[in-house]
This record gives sequence, structure tokens and C-alpha cells, in this order.
Amino acid sequence: MSHLTNKLKDNIKKYLKRKTRVNTKIKSHKPKYRLIINKSNLYISAQLVDQSGDIVASINDKKSA
Repeated sequence: MSHLTNKLKDNIKKYLKRKTRVNTKIKSHKPKYRLIINKSNLYISAQLVDQSGDIVASINDKKSA
């Protein structure tokens, strides 16, 4: 059982390492705009955010089944 918990801990460590690596690349690149997409079971929404964090455009839509 401890082997499974160690494997799970290793997977979490790898995930966090990958997450920080990707975030540092994104933040160091300084793109003019970022596209943020949020999905739920019923809706999908997208926001376009500029460098200062202001929302430039947004859209909401209901997913079709």
C-alpha cells in the first residue's frame, strides 16, 4: 500500500514541477493578451485579458448536448 502512496506523491510532485515550469514560461514571455476558458457541465465561457489584468472581451454560451 505504501508503494501506491509513494507513486501518488511522485505524480503530484511531477505535476507541481510541470505547473511551475509552464507558469514561469508564460509569465516570462509577457503576451499582450491571454485567453481564459472556463467550462462546466452546462456552460462554456471565454475571456480575453490584457497585460494589466483588465478584461477586454468575454463570451458565455450554453453547451449543446
